[in-house]
Amino acid sequence: MKLFRIPIAACLFAALLTGCATMPQPNPVVTITDPGNETGPITRRGVCVGLLTTADGTRCPGADVDARTVAGWMADRRVALVLDAAATVAGVKTQILMAAYGLMPDDLLSVSFSGHGTQRPDVSGDETDGMDEGLVLFDDVWWDDDMWLFICGLPPCRLELFTDTCHAEGNWRRLGRAIHVAGPRYVQMELDLGDEVRRGEWEGQLIQNAGCREESYSYGIEGYGGTWTQTLDDKRVAGISRLEWFEAAKAEMPANQEPVFATYNASEAFINGEALR
Repeated sequence: MKLFRIPIAACLFAALLTGCATMPQPNPVVTITDPGNETGPITRRGVCVGLLTTADGTRCPGADVDARTVAGWMADRRVALVLDAAATVAGVKTQILMAAYGLMPDDLLSVSFSGHGTQRPDVSGDETDGMDEGLVLFDDVWWDDDMWLFICGLPPCRLELFTDTCHAEGNWRRLGRAIHVAGPRYVQMELDLGDEVRRGEWEGQLIQNAGCREESYSYGIEGYGGTWTQTLDDKRVAGISRLEWFEAAKAEMPANQEPVFATYNASEAFINGEALR
């Protein structure tokens, strides 16, 4: 198994050589695990993002545990584990682009997000509920309009999203209705009317495995993880289909958190195929 650390801490070594009086802060690190046994007609890659703490000190209990849990599901393939300071908007986009590079229509890219979610009044006029949703990353919010544009720039492949945040259902594009209030995996964000809103379509297939409806909240416990991610982990068995896995985990969820299985252009073979394969 190959283990890469990105970026390499060359700056620390250089600082010692130049005799800097102040010890520099460590750079954020992305851990990429690659067993090097990728064979066969289908390529599978993963990116797992966890935000236990953001730049302003906001904490999301168990988000780091979730990211490591999902990475464990994909131990047979190249996986990037992106935590805290490494999980800037630009950093997460870079890791997804690296993982998606060269993927073909039958190839699989699995991406998980665990942390806070947020909302703002819709800036593009495409939301039936009047609210945009976003993922709270280390330095900023990745809003659904921008995420959808980003997805449209990926190679057409099979993309499965695992989102364990408040308002998770609407993270990637408009869905359903929402209520703009606070919750356990929610952070109130300031409206930025300067966002550029762009639209597009994508030729790939997408399945979203969301921890809650877009008007609702996801819950987590420090050191344990998110209720949805850890319930999925409990119900994961060899050979189970994506939809069967979702339904089995959903049946164990508390009444105050309703997961959502959303799709875009997804074939029956993708929906009912073996989970994570």
